[in-house]
Amino acid sequence: MKLFAGLEEILKQDEPLSRHTWLGIGGPGQYFLEPRNIDELTEVVRRCRKNEIPMFVLGSGANLLIDDAGVKGAVVCLRQGDFLNVELIDDGM
Repeated sequence: MKLFAGLEEILKQDEPLSRHTWLGIGGPGQYFLEPRNIDELTEVVRRCRKNEIPMFVLGSGANLLIDDAGVKGAVVCLRQGDFLNVELIDDGM
């Protein structure tokens, strides 16, 4: 796919989102991307913005209902690589 050329390792098309929600329901995500680091995430966001592709961020899939018709656009799942251990840093503000 030209839109995400070079990112095939982190891309699945028409991925059943029921596999990624606690309730096990939901249709397919048109583009399902699992970036492993900030560089891949940055590139996914850049391409989606450039091509006006709607983006949706998926975390653990809790408290989430997805229509059986699925999601048109990019579903960005942040559950692997550098995104497994996200910490809040208190900057004193």
